[in-house]
Amino acid sequence: MAIFAVTYSYGPEKAETRAELLDQHRGWLRRFDEEGRILGAGVFADKSGALLVLSAASLEEMEDELAKDPFAEAGAIHGTVVTEWTPNWGAFSQGLVPEGNGQSPCGPG
Repeated sequence: MAIFAVTYSYGPEKAETRAELLDQHRGWLRRFDEEGRILGAGVFADKSGALLVLSAASLEEMEDELAKDPFAEAGAIHGTVVTEWTPNWGAFSQGLVPEGNGQSPCGPG
């Protein structure tokens, strides 16, 4: 599985919509957690967006999954950037990757 850094940017005009959908959005994220496919997720301190670090088989699969986010379905995300990510330093490079991957995100040895 590939690891993706997903950056959401939020506009203030949809803050109320996101607040109303927060439980549904968290439920959507919970599925990634239950499948062992989430390395981290959270809103930026200034509430201007969020960072999600998720795994998927391909970019196409990741984009399909992101389209199912209740925030995305409601048009409450101003922008989305999806980047495949290979951690080389820190905890994620030490083999702390989602279960089911079976390999280091940095490749063999």
